[in-house]
Order: sequence, then structure tokens, then C-alpha cells
Amino acid sequence: MITGVIRLEDIDYTNTVSHDKIAEMRVAYGGRRTLSDLQQPRYGTQVIDILFPF
Repeated sequence: MITGVIRLEDIDYTNTVSHDKIAEMRVAYGGRRTLSDLQQPRYGTQVIDILFPF
């Protein structure tokens, strides 16, 4: 999801806006799985999460 502030003059005739015309842009993304090994919790954290789920 992308949110931000745009001017009416920046809206194209195809109803699109270039990314460099968006002020205060925020990008949010999500998913169900990890994107890489760097996002995996460490083994100790995984064990603690299994033993104490709440």
C-alpha cells in the first residue's frame, strides 16, 4: 500500500502519478512468509516461542 500527498496537477491523463511527485510517501508491505534468511528469528528465540507461545 502506498500513501502520500499529491497535487491535482501531477495526476496524468491515465490517472497515474509518478513516484517522484508523491510528497510524504509511505510504503507498507506484508506477507505470510519470510523474504530471506536474515528475517528468520535466531534458534534460541524460536525455541522460546515454541515453549512459551504467549
